[in-house]
Amino acid sequence: MRAIGRTRARRRAGLRAGLRVGVMLGVLTLALAGCQTPREGDDVPDLTPGGDDRPPATAEPGEWGDLGPDVVVLEVKVGGGFVPMGWDFRQVPTITVYGDGRAIVPGPTTLQYPGAALPNLLEVRLPDGAVGEILDAAAAAGLLGEAPDYGAPPVTDLPTTTVRISDGTATYEHAAYALDAGVGEEVGLTPEQSAARTALIDVVAEATWRATSGGEEPYEASAVAFLAWPVGPDAAPSAYEPAVLPWPLADVALADAGQCASVDGADAQALLEVLRGANELTRFEQDGVTYELFVRPLLPHETGCADLGF
Repeated sequence: MRAIGRTRARRRAGLRAGLRVGVMLGVLTLALAGCQTPREGDDVPDLTPGGDDRPPATAEPGEWGDLGPDVVVLEVKVGGGFVPMGWDFRQVPTITVYGDGRAIVPGPTTLQYPGAALPNLLEVRLPDGAVGEILDAAAAAGLLGEAPDYGAPPVTDLPTTTVRISDGTATYEHAAYALDAGVGEEVGLTPEQSAARTALIDVVAEATWRATSGGEEPYEASAVAFLAWPVGPDAAPSAYEPAVLPWPLADVALADAGQCASVDGADAQALLEVLRGANELTRFEQDGVTYELFVRPLLPHETGCADLGF
């Protein structure tokens, strides 16, 4: 049992390291976080099933409903905080697990500037039984029920982590502001709030670790959402001169994409082909107007802007 506890503690410590990198760099690469280990002497509580630091379970492990291929078993989003709207729009969930054992995760990225126009997304095939084990961990952590009070550390402009879990019969949502700001009285949290946050981190780390254990291949999106904003004459000068490309979709008006637009089928593939050779600062011209573009490939369960909250 102690060995299991140490393994999960390492996974959780790796997630915390990933969260800290995400706050500093604006990118959260959870696909790699599970490989991190805590430093010697770190005070990491034992979160093995039944441990004193876990909230009580609200469901018996293994009793799940219909987990079809389109069921989103686990989705973790990190967003908000002091970031531009376009940057936040681009962000994909840090991990999405489906009932058939697929997982979509962000892959490694470079720190070059400007970055690629499209995120590096990987489709991972989880090992057999991994989906049930993720739900077992969620049940043991008390996440298959009403969300507890996660508290709010007295810090500003940090993102909120939203975790949605479905057992095939119901979906449960947990949202924790500044999840990696720390736990304990020193950051203004009660023991109950600290335990709830630690359990949430532990379940995400468990799923993330499993997403590094299967075969992977590039995720090929079949639909794309985007925001487009005209670039005015008073735009702030930049040391980097963005390239301006002709908009490749004659029947799709960028003027109508100020609040979000989406394309699928042949239009999506044509746009993706152009974007693979572009970067995040590349602009597009249509009807004599130059636009700044923010792109978000849609995941298998997403069909348009409404699924992104737009």
